[in-house]
Amino acid sequence: MEKSEEGISLTLKPQSVRPDTDDRRAVCPATRHSPRR
Repeated sequence: MEKSEEGISLTLKPQSVRPDTDDRRAVCPATRHSPRR
């Protein structure tokens, strides 16, 4: 699962130094709209 997340982060934002925070926003843009989650 870690490899999948890293691949997505690199494909969505290879310049992002923080794959954890960027990965969540890039993979799930809905989370950004709903801060309640």
